[in-house]
Amino acid sequence: MLERRPVFWPDGAQYGELVLYYSPHCDAGWGYVYGPNSPRWEVFIRAHRIEDDKVAESSFSGTARPNSWGNALSARHGCVRAEAWVVTKNTGATSKLAMTSCFSPGDQAGSPTAR
Repeated sequence: MLERRPVFWPDGAQYGELVLYYSPHCDAGWGYVYGPNSPRWEVFIRAHRIEDDKVAESSFSGTARPNSWGNALSARHGCVRAEAWVVTKNTGATSKLAMTSCFSPGDQAGSPTAR
């Protein structure tokens, strides 16, 4: 785990947390959202490589255990950040985008950088 950021409901209340993970073995980063799941809303998680604007997006809505994994994206060709948002099904309201700093394996001391 590299970094945590809050994720909010469309009304601004806190939903949970977005976490940026990185695997040196895979040289890839991905997001994980700590928060409840329900068929009443959908949680979107995106790994986003800034340099070439590539994304690996996933979403979940249903009755599974809490928390949601995002898809991984290679960091070999640039830094990767995690992004997340929540959409309510009954109104279609969308929360503000939550995002972590961008991480590249070449970053100093292995910490995320703000980009």
